[in-house]
Amino acid sequence: MDQIRIRRRNEFPAFAREEAKRRAAYRHTQSFMWGGLPITLKFRFSRWSWLAEVEQGVQCRRMFCWVIVQKKRVSAFEFFEYKVSFDLDNDQLFELMDSESSIASNLAEVICAAWDYFSDDISAYGSLLDFRMAWSDPNHGPHGLWAVAAKNLIAQEFDSHALLTMKAFPLEYEGNAPIGSASHAGLISRQRAMIRYYQKTFGAASFPGQDGEEGWLYKINHRFAQIVEGPKTASASA
Repeated sequence: MDQIRIRRRNEFPAFAREEAKRRAAYRHTQSFMWGGLPITLKFRFSRWSWLAEVEQGVQCRRMFCWVIVQKKRVSAFEFFEYKVSFDLDNDQLFELMDSESSIASNLAEVICAAWDYFSDDISAYGSLLDFRMAWSDPNHGPHGLWAVAAKNLIAQEFDSHALLTMKAFPLEYEGNAPIGSASHAGLISRQRAMIRYYQKTFGAASFPGQDGEEGWLYKINHRFAQIVEGPKTASASA
């Protein structure tokens, strides 16, 4: 079967459209030069909240960022940061993450399969930082800029995280590539390219087994690389 490639579009994806509708105030900004262009990052954090309103469980906050070039929004991305309370077992962790969203539930499945006691193995050292969504305008966003911006924010705003997770998935295929279709073959090809790009750009490694094949990647904060073990059956940590 021939592959059908779905081209990336320059309109906002759903997560960016929802953010734009909020007309939120962005109290945090960063500016730098890149490729001879002045770049501005405008971002905001939500308040910390307990998932399912269960204290001493899991706290969560969201960060959303616009990447602006010459007054035009050319990229957007969001992070979700989680603080897992000490001695919370994996079953409790999954139940709380499952109460938030299907995406958080999927993430919980991955990390609970990778570590026997996530709160001790990972959260004792710092937070879980999930790079949830990323978008770049293919017509106006300079190639690679969104990744540079994301890496800067990870280093400067999330220095206390222990584990970074991300899932390589091309948003243009969301809901448009059922299994068995020609477009699904295009999705797999594009996703594999994204995995390689994330591995090279962020220094991330694929989770072992099926989770890694589905695009899930991780990176242990370099500050803890010598003391925090990687996922079960993984040959080495990121």
